[in-house]
Amino acid sequence: MSRLVRLYPAAWRERYGDELTALLEERPAGPFDVLDLLLGAIDAHLHLRGLGNRLEHRKGIPMSLRLSGLAAIVGGGLWSTFFVMVSFAYTGMDLDIAWFPVVLGAGVLLLAALAGLSAFEFRDHPRWVWIAFIVPALGIGLVLAALLRTLVTGDWTYDEGSLGAAILYGGLLLILVGSIVFAAVSWDSHGLRLLGTIAIAGGTLVTLPALFGLLPPIGLIVGGILFGGGWITEGVDAVRNDRSVVRAR
Repeated sequence: MSRLVRLYPAAWRERYGDELTALLEERPAGPFDVLDLLLGAIDAHLHLRGLGNRLEHRKGIPMSLRLSGLAAIVGGGLWSTFFVMVSFAYTGMDLDIAWFPVVLGAGVLLLAALAGLSAFEFRDHPRWVWIAFIVPALGIGLVLAALLRTLVTGDWTYDEGSLGAAILYGGLLLILVGSIVFAAVSWDSHGLRLLGTIAIAGGTLVTLPALFGLLPPIGLIVGGILFGGGWITEGVDAVRNDRSVVRAR
Protein backbone atom coordinates (compact mmCIF):
# COMPACT_ATOMS: atom_id res chain seq x y z
CA MET A 1 0.00 0.00 0.00
CA SER A 2 2.90 2.36 0.69
CA ARG A 3 4.07 1.83 -2.89
CA LEU A 4 0.64 2.83 -4.15
CA VAL A 5 0.81 6.02 -2.09
CA ARG A 6 4.08 6.86 -3.88
CA LEU A 7 2.13 6.95 -7.17
CA TYR A 8 0.60 10.25 -6.06
CA PRO A 9 2.35 13.51 -7.05
CA ALA A 10 5.01 14.75 -4.64
CA ALA A 11 3.04 17.91 -3.86
CA TRP A 12 -0.05 15.85 -3.03
CA ARG A 13 1.95 13.48 -0.79
CA GLU A 14 3.53 16.39 1.04
CA ARG A 15 0.12 17.78 1.91
CA TYR A 16 -1.99 14.65 2.43
CA GLY A 17 0.44 11.70 2.49
CA ASP A 18 0.67 11.31 6.28
CA GLU A 19 -3.11 11.49 6.65
CA LEU A 20 -3.67 8.89 3.94
CA THR A 21 -1.01 6.55 5.37
CA ALA A 22 -2.56 6.79 8.84
CA LEU A 23 -5.97 5.97 7.37
CA LEU A 24 -4.60 2.91 5.58
CA GLU A 25 -2.95 1.65 8.77
CA GLU A 26 -6.27 1.60 10.63
CA ARG A 27 -7.60 -1.46 8.75
CA PRO A 28 -6.44 -4.10 6.24
CA ALA A 29 -6.64 -3.10 2.60
CA GLY A 30 -8.76 -5.02 0.12
CA PRO A 31 -9.03 -5.04 -3.68
CA PHE A 32 -11.46 -2.13 -3.46
CA ASP A 33 -8.91 0.01 -1.61
CA VAL A 34 -6.22 -0.78 -4.19
CA LEU A 35 -8.54 0.26 -7.03
CA ASP A 36 -9.55 3.41 -5.19
CA LEU A 37 -5.92 4.41 -4.58
CA LEU A 38 -5.03 3.85 -8.23
CA LEU A 39 -7.96 5.95 -9.41
CA GLY A 40 -7.10 8.60 -6.83
CA ALA A 41 -3.48 8.74 -8.05
CA ILE A 42 -4.63 9.20 -11.64
CA ASP A 43 -7.08 11.87 -10.51
CA ALA A 44 -4.37 13.69 -8.53
CA HIS A 45 -2.03 13.78 -11.52
CA LEU A 46 -4.81 15.10 -13.77
CA HIS A 47 -5.85 17.82 -11.32
CA LEU A 48 -2.68 19.28 -9.90
CA ARG A 49 -4.17 22.74 -10.14
CA GLY A 50 -6.33 23.74 -7.23
CA LEU A 51 -4.45 21.34 -4.97
CA GLY A 52 -5.75 22.97 -1.82
CA ASN A 53 -9.31 21.87 -2.65
CA ARG A 54 -8.60 18.37 -3.92
CA LEU A 55 -9.18 16.50 -0.67
CA GLU A 56 -12.58 18.04 -0.10
CA HIS A 57 -13.81 17.55 -3.66
CA ARG A 58 -12.37 14.13 -4.39
CA LYS A 59 -15.17 11.54 -4.49
CA GLY A 60 -12.84 8.60 -3.78
CA ILE A 61 -14.77 5.50 -2.75
CA PRO A 62 -18.16 6.48 -4.26
CA MET A 63 -16.52 7.05 -7.65
CA SER A 64 -14.80 3.66 -7.50
CA LEU A 65 -18.04 1.97 -6.44
CA ARG A 66 -19.96 3.54 -9.31
CA LEU A 67 -17.32 2.50 -11.83
CA SER A 68 -17.31 -1.02 -10.40
CA GLY A 69 -21.07 -1.21 -10.71
CA LEU A 70 -20.91 -0.13 -14.35
CA ALA A 71 -18.15 -2.69 -14.94
CA ALA A 72 -20.39 -5.41 -13.48
CA ILE A 73 -23.28 -4.36 -15.74
CA VAL A 74 -21.26 -4.29 -18.98
CA GLY A 75 -19.17 -7.31 -17.99
CA GLY A 76 -22.27 -9.33 -17.13
CA GLY A 77 -23.68 -8.66 -20.58
CA LEU A 78 -20.41 -9.74 -22.18
CA TRP A 79 -20.30 -12.96 -20.14
CA SER A 80 -23.81 -13.91 -21.24
CA THR A 81 -22.84 -13.17 -24.85
CA PHE A 82 -19.67 -15.24 -24.56
CA PHE A 83 -21.34 -18.37 -23.20
CA VAL A 84 -24.07 -18.16 -25.85
CA MET A 85 -21.32 -17.96 -28.49
CA VAL A 86 -19.56 -20.98 -26.97
CA SER A 87 -22.80 -22.96 -27.08
CA PHE A 88 -23.00 -22.24 -30.83
CA ALA A 89 -19.40 -23.40 -31.21
CA TYR A 90 -20.33 -26.68 -29.53
CA THR A 91 -22.91 -27.27 -32.28
CA GLY A 92 -20.28 -26.86 -34.98
CA MET A 93 -20.42 -23.13 -35.75
CA ASP A 94 -16.92 -21.74 -36.45
CA LEU A 95 -16.42 -18.51 -34.49
CA ASP A 96 -12.62 -18.33 -34.77
CA ILE A 97 -11.25 -15.11 -33.29
CA ALA A 98 -14.64 -13.45 -32.73
CA TRP A 99 -15.17 -14.61 -29.13
CA PHE A 100 -11.69 -13.86 -27.78
CA PRO A 101 -12.18 -10.09 -27.40
CA VAL A 102 -15.53 -10.79 -25.74
CA VAL A 103 -14.13 -13.10 -23.06
CA LEU A 104 -11.09 -10.89 -22.43
CA GLY A 105 -13.23 -7.79 -22.05
CA ALA A 106 -15.65 -9.67 -19.82
CA GLY A 107 -12.78 -10.92 -17.65
CA VAL A 108 -11.16 -7.52 -17.17
CA LEU A 109 -14.51 -5.94 -16.32
CA LEU A 110 -15.20 -8.77 -13.88
CA LEU A 111 -11.97 -7.98 -12.00
CA ALA A 112 -12.93 -4.30 -11.81
CA ALA A 113 -16.37 -5.27 -10.54
CA LEU A 114 -14.96 -7.68 -7.94
CA ALA A 115 -12.53 -5.03 -6.68
CA GLY A 116 -15.29 -2.49 -6.11
CA LEU A 117 -18.11 -4.73 -4.95
CA SER A 118 -15.83 -6.46 -2.44
CA ALA A 119 -16.08 -3.32 -0.29
CA PHE A 120 -19.41 -4.68 0.96
CA GLU A 121 -17.86 -7.88 2.35
CA PHE A 122 -14.17 -7.15 2.95
CA ARG A 123 -14.26 -6.27 6.63
CA ASP A 124 -16.08 -9.51 7.49
CA HIS A 125 -14.21 -11.85 5.11
CA PRO A 126 -10.88 -10.26 4.06
CA ARG A 127 -9.14 -13.53 3.18
CA TRP A 128 -12.00 -14.94 1.12
CA VAL A 129 -12.50 -11.65 -0.71
CA TRP A 130 -8.86 -11.66 -1.79
CA ILE A 131 -9.26 -15.27 -2.94
CA ALA A 132 -12.36 -14.30 -4.93
CA PHE A 133 -10.28 -11.59 -6.63
CA ILE A 134 -6.96 -13.40 -7.18
CA VAL A 135 -8.43 -16.66 -8.55
CA PRO A 136 -10.29 -14.95 -11.45
CA ALA A 137 -7.20 -12.77 -12.05
CA LEU A 138 -5.16 -15.93 -12.60
CA GLY A 139 -7.92 -17.19 -14.89
CA ILE A 140 -7.77 -14.02 -16.99
CA GLY A 141 -4.02 -14.53 -17.25
CA LEU A 142 -4.55 -18.05 -18.62
CA VAL A 143 -7.15 -16.85 -21.13
CA LEU A 144 -4.71 -14.18 -22.28
CA ALA A 145 -1.98 -16.83 -22.56
CA ALA A 146 -4.30 -18.95 -24.72
CA LEU A 147 -4.95 -15.96 -26.97
CA LEU A 148 -1.24 -15.15 -27.33
CA ARG A 149 -0.48 -18.80 -28.09
CA THR A 150 -3.15 -18.82 -30.77
CA LEU A 151 -1.89 -15.59 -32.33
CA VAL A 152 1.64 -17.00 -32.48
CA THR A 153 0.73 -20.45 -33.82
CA GLY A 154 -2.26 -19.44 -35.93
CA ASP A 155 -4.15 -22.47 -34.60
CA TRP A 156 -7.71 -21.49 -33.63
CA THR A 157 -8.88 -25.04 -32.95
CA TYR A 158 -9.46 -26.08 -29.37
CA ASP A 159 -9.92 -29.81 -29.60
CA GLU A 160 -10.39 -31.82 -26.44
CA GLY A 161 -7.04 -32.74 -24.92
CA SER A 162 -5.04 -30.06 -26.76
CA LEU A 163 -2.74 -27.66 -24.92
CA GLY A 164 -4.72 -24.63 -26.10
CA ALA A 165 -7.96 -26.11 -24.77
CA ALA A 166 -6.32 -26.95 -21.43
CA ILE A 167 -5.07 -23.37 -20.99
CA LEU A 168 -8.32 -21.76 -22.11
CA TYR A 169 -10.69 -23.96 -20.14
CA GLY A 170 -8.41 -23.84 -17.12
CA GLY A 171 -8.69 -20.06 -17.19
CA LEU A 172 -12.47 -20.16 -17.52
CA LEU A 173 -12.64 -22.64 -14.64
CA LEU A 174 -10.70 -20.27 -12.36
CA ILE A 175 -12.91 -17.35 -13.38
CA LEU A 176 -16.08 -19.26 -12.54
CA VAL A 177 -14.67 -20.68 -9.29
CA GLY A 178 -13.64 -17.20 -8.14
CA SER A 179 -17.11 -15.91 -8.94
CA ILE A 180 -18.84 -18.59 -6.90
CA VAL A 181 -16.50 -17.88 -3.95
CA PHE A 182 -17.53 -14.24 -4.17
CA ALA A 183 -21.20 -15.27 -4.34
CA ALA A 184 -20.76 -17.42 -1.23
CA VAL A 185 -19.12 -14.57 0.69
CA SER A 186 -21.84 -12.19 -0.45
CA TRP A 187 -24.49 -14.69 0.63
CA ASP A 188 -23.00 -14.89 4.10
CA SER A 189 -22.62 -11.15 4.60
CA HIS A 190 -25.86 -10.10 2.86
CA GLY A 191 -23.93 -7.14 1.51
CA LEU A 192 -25.38 -7.23 -1.97
CA ARG A 193 -28.72 -8.00 -3.54
CA LEU A 194 -29.68 -11.61 -2.81
CA LEU A 195 -31.17 -12.18 -6.26
CA GLY A 196 -27.88 -11.34 -7.97
CA THR A 197 -25.92 -13.56 -5.60
CA ILE A 198 -28.21 -16.54 -6.27
CA ALA A 199 -28.04 -15.95 -10.04
CA ILE A 200 -24.21 -15.85 -10.03
CA ALA A 201 -23.99 -19.05 -7.98
CA GLY A 202 -26.69 -20.85 -9.97
CA GLY A 203 -25.26 -19.74 -13.30
CA THR A 204 -21.81 -20.98 -12.30
CA LEU A 205 -23.14 -24.36 -11.17
CA VAL A 206 -24.92 -24.83 -14.50
CA THR A 207 -22.18 -23.40 -16.72
CA LEU A 208 -19.30 -25.44 -15.30
CA PRO A 209 -20.63 -28.91 -16.18
CA ALA A 210 -21.95 -27.65 -19.52
CA LEU A 211 -18.56 -26.16 -20.36
CA PHE A 212 -16.89 -29.53 -19.91
CA GLY A 213 -19.53 -31.48 -21.85
CA LEU A 214 -21.44 -32.91 -18.88
CA LEU A 215 -24.59 -31.04 -19.92
CA PRO A 216 -25.95 -30.27 -23.42
CA PRO A 217 -25.03 -26.90 -25.02
CA ILE A 218 -28.33 -25.41 -23.88
CA GLY A 219 -26.82 -25.48 -20.39
CA LEU A 220 -24.26 -22.91 -21.50
CA ILE A 221 -27.03 -20.59 -22.67
CA VAL A 222 -29.08 -20.96 -19.50
CA GLY A 223 -26.07 -20.83 -17.19
CA GLY A 224 -24.48 -17.94 -19.08
CA ILE A 225 -27.63 -15.85 -18.94
CA LEU A 226 -27.99 -16.53 -15.21
CA PHE A 227 -24.31 -15.80 -14.57
CA GLY A 228 -24.26 -12.56 -16.56
CA GLY A 229 -27.65 -11.50 -15.25
CA GLY A 230 -26.44 -11.96 -11.69
CA TRP A 231 -23.51 -9.61 -12.25
CA ILE A 232 -25.80 -7.08 -13.95
CA THR A 233 -28.09 -7.17 -10.91
CA GLU A 234 -25.13 -6.66 -8.57
CA GLY A 235 -23.89 -3.78 -10.70
CA VAL A 236 -27.25 -2.00 -10.73
CA ASP A 237 -27.44 -2.40 -6.95
CA ALA A 238 -23.95 -0.95 -6.53
CA VAL A 239 -24.76 2.08 -8.70
CA ARG A 240 -27.92 2.71 -6.69
CA ASN A 241 -26.02 2.43 -3.39
CA ASP A 242 -23.38 4.82 -4.70
CA ARG A 243 -26.01 7.41 -5.57
CA SER A 244 -27.53 7.13 -2.10
CA VAL A 245 -24.09 7.66 -0.52
CA VAL A 246 -23.48 10.76 -2.65
CA ARG A 247 -26.90 12.21 -1.76
CA ALA A 248 -26.26 11.53 1.95
CA ARG A 249 -22.95 13.36 1.80
